[in-house]
Amino acid sequence: MTGALVSTISAGNHGLTAMYGAAYDALGTNGPSIWFHDQGGANTDDIVEVDIATGTQTGVMHDVSTDIPGATGSLAGGLFLTNALNASGALVAMCQSTPNNYAVVYDLAHSTGIFESATQNDQSIFVYPNPVTDFVRVKFNADAADFTTVQIINAQGNVVKEITAGTQQLEKINVQDLQAGIYTVKATGKNKTAVRKITVQ
Repeated sequence: MTGALVSTISAGNHGLTAMYGAAYDALGTNGPSIWFHDQGGANTDDIVEVDIATGTQTGVMHDVSTDIPGATGSLAGGLFLTNALNASGALVAMCQSTPNNYAVVYDLAHSTGIFESATQNDQSIFVYPNPVTDFVRVKFNADAADFTTVQIINAQGNVVKEITAGTQQLEKINVQDLQAGIYTVKATGKNKTAVRKITVQ
């Protein structure tokens, strides 16, 4: 292979720990980015967008395992982007799941948002304040019983806080002991996942 090195992105910037596929995306609303298929732990299968200019996560993330019917576990595999299916582009993810392996296709539809129904634009939870210095509040707009667990995940993909969600509409989590940085708040429950990014100061 010949050619000049264009750039590198260090793990210290993107925070991902087990990448099994990547796809360059020149169509995104966040500017040129790279999508990574990441397996940050046991039975985790996330697609994460990383900004090329900064090398950091944009805050757009999706748990692929929530879209695989009947899967008891799903591990990240390959990933590629194609515009053969539509003009906006589609991500194709290969997933090693139990009992079957899957190829999962996502229409990026950049004009209306990426993974809109599943993550960032889902109105089922609100996370505030952001930035936060002491307590972050997770308010469930939908039936609170739909969510059973709330996790706070650091840039390295490690769960640093986890609570069992009750039936109340509001959870309050102390983050005063966390180092300053960007974290993911992930609420999961009955066939539902909602993800938000927060900045701890």
